[in-house]
Amino acid sequence: PRLAEHERQQYLVSMAALASKEAGNAAFGKKEYSTAAAAYASGLKELSASGSYSDLEGGDRELAATLLSNRAASLLGMEKYNEACEDCSASLELDNKRVKSLYRRAQAYEALDKLSEAFKDLKLAIHIDPKNKPAIVAARRVKDALAAQIQDQSPVAQTVRELTADDTLADRRIALLKSLIGTTVDDVGSSLEVLRRQGLPVLWEITKATNSETEAHLAIRCMASMASHVPVADALIAELSLAEIVGLVEGYPALAVGAVGLLLRLLTKCSKPQAVAAGGGEADGTLSTGELEAAEVGRCDVAIDAWAAAMASSEAEVRDAALDAVVNWCSEEAPKWATPVPEEDARRLPMSERKAVQEAEARWKAVIGVRASRVCQSVEVAMAMFNLLDSESSSERQKALAAFGRVAAAIPDPEMVQTLLEPILSASPGTGGDLSFMRRKAALASAMFLAHQEVGVFVLGRSTAVQELVMLISSGDDIGTAAAAETLCLAASNEQGRALLAPVIESGTLDALLDSPNARARSAAASAIAKLGVASKALDTNSSDTDRLLNTAMLLLKGAEDVEQQEGKKLDAAAAAEDQVNSARVTTERAVEVIAA
Repeated sequence: PRLAEHERQQYLVSMAALASKEAGNAAFGKKEYSTAAAAYASGLKELSASGSYSDLEGGDRELAATLLSNRAASLLGMEKYNEACEDCSASLELDNKRVKSLYRRAQAYEALDKLSEAFKDLKLAIHIDPKNKPAIVAARRVKDALAAQIQDQSPVAQTVRELTADDTLADRRIALLKSLIGTTVDDVGSSLEVLRRQGLPVLWEITKATNSETEAHLAIRCMASMASHVPVADALIAELSLAEIVGLVEGYPALAVGAVGLLLRLLTKCSKPQAVAAGGGEADGTLSTGELEAAEVGRCDVAIDAWAAAMASSEAEVRDAALDAVVNWCSEEAPKWATPVPEEDARRLPMSERKAVQEAEARWKAVIGVRASRVCQSVEVAMAMFNLLDSESSSERQKALAAFGRVAAAIPDPEMVQTLLEPILSASPGTGGDLSFMRRKAALASAMFLAHQEVGVFVLGRSTAVQELVMLISSGDDIGTAAAAETLCLAASNEQGRALLAPVIESGTLDALLDSPNARARSAAASAIAKLGVASKALDTNSSDTDRLLNTAMLLLKGAEDVEQQEGKKLDAAAAAEDQVNSARVTTERAVEVIAA
């Protein structure tokens, strides 16, 4: 049939455009992308000289969408990604469900590192054609790359990059390290990301560099905050040299406190393997019996070296850190598998399970006992702690006392404690003289009474121990008087201890302590008198001592003078406040004890 003139012209245009498409396809097949793009462009020009295709209809509209999409493919081959995006977008305006246009625009976006836009196009393409394998494969690849890109833009990644950059200024590095500490301390994910980003070697290099103590100190703190998470602590132990950390304690006084803290965190936060379960199988996939003990042997050596080096420091802050470390190391909370079960709950367990729980608890106590024994076996650590019992700092004396008490309490066998203490008690007075030596022994005795009363009796029962307490009290030395009075008070709580105090009572030394200017000595003496039954005897005989005891108790209740001011010691405000609160509490309890007696 004859066509109308305009229809004939339109037909010729369409045929010419199709011919250009075929020519373009042929060139594209030969990877002649420039020729192909020109052919597709020619076909598009046939369809619309103005370059606007929105008015096209039917087959011409579909053909224009195809030509645009094909030209985009050619442009991709020519690495003209922005132009390819434009052609794909124009094609999708004509046909918004054209999968090839979506896929090709996604390819262009991916090349331009616009991964989020690429992933969006691929998701839509797969929604339209769920079996489109190239789109599925590309979507997985882009998704992974997008996740990596998001991680690469995380604060942790940016911080590590800046720390490694040569042009990062010192002030900026300090700010970055402080930020990293805050980010990692409560977030195991951020801590693990630091490891993935190779941040640990960066932090360690900063630590070992000598050009900035501030940066080195912050780097150590950052590693310690990361190590508060078990998996990170395990990774740090695997990658760091614990001996090098000890080297920091020994060779860099400015970094010693941080190094002690880092080592303690690593030792107490690393995973603790469980024993083999009953029946021979592994318990929850953990390591076999002996693994934990074997690991502890090596770590004990490292820990003892570090504590010894720190306690030998001339800096009080470093010594305090070491004393705190010993206390925390020897009182580490049991891992989940060894957590004590309340007696009421234990009774409900089958006998086999109850036995397993008891064995697990005993195993962990044995591990802690080994640590404590190693502390006492180390001449350097044990003697350093003993010497610090007579430190000029009241705070340091109290920490040394707490350390000795914790160590002794962690050793289950009192006889072993006695054996370990023998070299200390048999040592010569040294540079401090007899008075200092007696003060230290009195403090040690009180610590032992609190940990193991049998050991306290052992220390006080040595040949001249009680006479030395009397000599300390008679010396008028405030520190010695207080230490001796505390020991008498604790000894009075024990039947065997009370038997050793007869010379003190007979000499009137205990009675004289009630008039001591030292508030702690007065409260301890009053408590000892109540425990020994002297108060009751005074009441029975209508002695004037009754009024004296009650007056002493009332004075104690009204408030004693500040012990630290009495002793002329300088403490920071926080330590002084804490000490004052503790002293007031103990004094009040003892005053009430006397009145009750």
